[in-house]
Amino acid sequence: MLSQKIQYKSKKNNYNFEKCPKESLEDLRIGTTLYSVFLAKPIFGEWIDIYLKDIVLKTRHAYRHYYSDSIPLIDDYDDKSAIYLVRVIEDLNIDKSIQIKREKWYSMRFTYGGGIPNSTEDIDFYMHDDQGKQTSMYQYIKNNLKKIASNLDTIDYKNIISLSRICSTPSYFKNSSQRIMYEQYMVDKENKSHAGIAFGLMNKWFDASEVMKSISVVTIQTHYHMVEIILSIKKENNILRYGFVLANDYCENKNGSVCLVRNSQSVYIHKYPGYFFDLEDLSKLLNNLIEDGKISLERLSLYFDVPVKDVLLNPKREHFRRFSELFEDNNHLIKNEIDGLELKKLVNQYVKDGPLLYIMNADAWNKSIQSVISKV
Repeated sequence: MLSQKIQYKSKKNNYNFEKCPKESLEDLRIGTTLYSVFLAKPIFGEWIDIYLKDIVLKTRHAYRHYYSDSIPLIDDYDDKSAIYLVRVIEDLNIDKSIQIKREKWYSMRFTYGGGIPNSTEDIDFYMHDDQGKQTSMYQYIKNNLKKIASNLDTIDYKNIISLSRICSTPSYFKNSSQRIMYEQYMVDKENKSHAGIAFGLMNKWFDASEVMKSISVVTIQTHYHMVEIILSIKKENNILRYGFVLANDYCENKNGSVCLVRNSQSVYIHKYPGYFFDLEDLSKLLNNLIEDGKISLERLSLYFDVPVKDVLLNPKREHFRRFSELFEDNNHLIKNEIDGLELKKLVNQYVKDGPLLYIMNADAWNKSIQSVISKV
């Protein structure tokens, strides 16, 4: 069983590089790296193979590592989504006598808007706010349809696909000695383009599917750093990037903006603060509250697994895995300290969104995928 061969819990575990039991859709070799694409699950279909499903779950453990143990590895949207995998096997030469083989898996799901639930989930996290006049993102897309897809007169959820759950396993090595050599000699030379190429290959194969013929709009909720750095591809002296378009770019009124919905119904936003909030803003707010005597280091230390001062100096998403518990803490440990509800209001007022929403015309998006992949 795969679970006996791939384990996520410790980065010291090794993978034995046995051949995947399923044939790949495509094998692409670029230099000393082999990229293999697999369909793990079709839209509205069953999982192709338990082996591939298990790898998808291994990649999604990254969300639990960074954000919260409560994040489900499988949810209702998976039932109607297509899910792809890319295996990356890289042959690295430290010198003529030392070779290292490294393996890593990437996964992503393509969530179809039609069916049950009748949504893609991600766009429901956002709204368009025009000086207090709030519009759901679904309605915002309908209102701006001619800008996004000029050939359409109307649109429904079934014409929308959302890209989500982009994640990866740790690196696997043939043995522990290869891992040690990699960490000593190669980690600073790691190819930073693997994620971008894997992302493009998964999009390329979904774009070729029958379902894509009915899709007019592609959306993705992700962080700016992901778009500009992680999913970009370095090619010689050039940087290749896909055709992401910010949802804000369609706003006619520059005073309006696309932003996360932060109300009593938006439970996910405050449940996973390490993902949904700008961490620089959040750490600045906490620092100001400490200086003003509104919250104590002692109290904050209950919700972090590292020293609070380290969090304030260099906030990382994994630092905030238990921070949501503080929003539910309505006890005042010290007189004049704010409670969790007051903190939540301040966060909503002063802390920017972490992820941004991108909305693309499906044809233009497909062309950008093809253009980038053809150049790698």
